[in-house]
Amino acid sequence: MEQNTALEVGGRFEYDDVIDPADTRDILTKTLRALPAPPPRAGRKRTVDAW
Repeated sequence: MEQNTALEVGGRFEYDDVIDPADTRDILTKTLRALPAPPPRAGRKRTVDAW
């Protein structure tokens, strides 16, 4: 038995579905479009310290 194939890992962690790599972009696009828009920013954007 092969270990760590998409179906084997999906079964081990009880995922509902395994996405075919050819369909990934389409599924992610549809999922992100279904999310509600974020609320408008109330304050300034935080800065990132690059040290």
